[in-house]
Amino acid sequence: MTQNNQVVASVLEVLEGVGLNHSCTMGKAVILEGGLSDHMKALRVSTFRDAITGGTGFINRPVVQQNMLPARRALLAHVASVLQEKGATLKSKEDFHGPTVDEVYHFVIEGQEVDLVLMPG
Repeated sequence: MTQNNQVVASVLEVLEGVGLNHSCTMGKAVILEGGLSDHMKALRVSTFRDAITGGTGFINRPVVQQNMLPARRALLAHVASVLQEKGATLKSKEDFHGPTVDEVYHFVIEGQEVDLVLMPG
């Protein structure tokens, strides 16, 4: 396994740990779309829990549908913090909030560049 593949694998491990779904990897980019892979893991992250309930602590389908994208943003911010705790350097963050790309985090991990690309859907 190449070093870049090992770095991407370590990022995928963190994503899996918080239940954030990824659809694919493209070179140094990890594309995050499709919601959550594990809701129970995601609910363990307090910032996700606050965002998904709108801060009320109560949850129902309309609230979840309305708050899913902000909650996924909160979960990705948590992932960014975890990666930084593990030694990653955050180069930059871009907020597009557009129809095809929502947010992009640019990291350097073990000398390799890795991008986390959050899609709105």
